[in-house]
Amino acid sequence: MIAHIVLFRPQAGLTASERDTFVGALEHALTNIPLIKSARVGRRVTLGRFYDQENNQDFPFVAILEFEHEAALKEYLAHPAHKTLGEQFYYAADAALVLDFEMFDGDRAKDLI
Repeated sequence: MIAHIVLFRPQAGLTASERDTFVGALEHALTNIPLIKSARVGRRVTLGRFYDQENNQDFPFVAILEFEHEAALKEYLAHPAHKTLGEQFYYAADAALVLDFEMFDGDRAKDLI
């Protein structure tokens, strides 16, 4: 399993129309690219923990997409709907962090380190 994790902060001055265009591109990609095994989006929650203050950047939103294997992620990234999403994303984002992880069940943690 490959997880494609996107942390992002939208530009403060986005108009409602710009926000709707970005969200429309996101929804279109998530519902029209069958290679995505699982897609979840969310808003950051802070719990007042030490690590909340230690983060040097605030990313209030996340998208976590899962793919069966690396080839499926690469095909997703080349899909025309992702191209449109990427254009809208980088227009709308003030800052972003995108990371890909090979994922294992928790009982395989010893295999990672």
